Amino acid sequence: MKKIFPAIGILVFFGIYFFSSTLYPGGTQIDSTTVGFSWFQNYWCDLMETEAYNGESNPAQPYALAAMIMLCVSLSVFFYKFPKYFYISPFWNRLIVIFGIGSMIAAVLVASPLHNSMIAVASILGLFALIGIIYGVIKHKLRWFTVVAVICMLLIGFNNYSYYSREFVYWLPLLQKISFAVILGWLFFLNLRFLKIDNS
Repeated sequence: MKKIFPAIGILVFFGIYFFSSTLYPGGTQIDSTTVGFSWFQNYWCDLMETEAYNGESNPAQPYALAAMIMLCVSLSVFFYKFPKYFYISPFWNRLIVIFGIGSMIAAVLVASPLHNSMIAVASILGLFALIGIIYGVIKHKLRWFTVVAVICMLLIGFNNYSYYSREFVYWLPLLQKISFAVILGWLFFLNLRFLKIDNS
């Protein structure tokens, strides 16, 4: 179970995430009169706010924060364990661990007043860790994981481009959720490979 703790954590995150979305009172950046959580117009971060966009107290917040902490702890464990199963080199192994865990610390702080800055820090550190992981899966000849990794990088890049340039921003909340699903799905199955390596 310890080997796949990150995968279990990802599943728990999705479960709590969905539950917290059912508690969100309503309102989006575009329309404060909407009811409930909109999968097309609300951002994940909206669930972590003290107050919903419609002005009501947000009962989803503690659950959303718990989900975020669970996810960041799980992925920190993944970044720590990855080099043990997909050895690259001392430099890359350290980079993945340090930058990966650093990105998760920044991701937790996205729920703080430093929101915008922490998104940038988490994205930059996470990108370097992701590059290291891609190098690892290429070196170990995991073809399909490499293909999906490139898709993950493109999604991260486009999310950040849209967020900071405000281009295609109407579609950004939906794109954010698609990106979450693809990236976390990729990490989930990559974590399961740890079991196969142990049994080989």
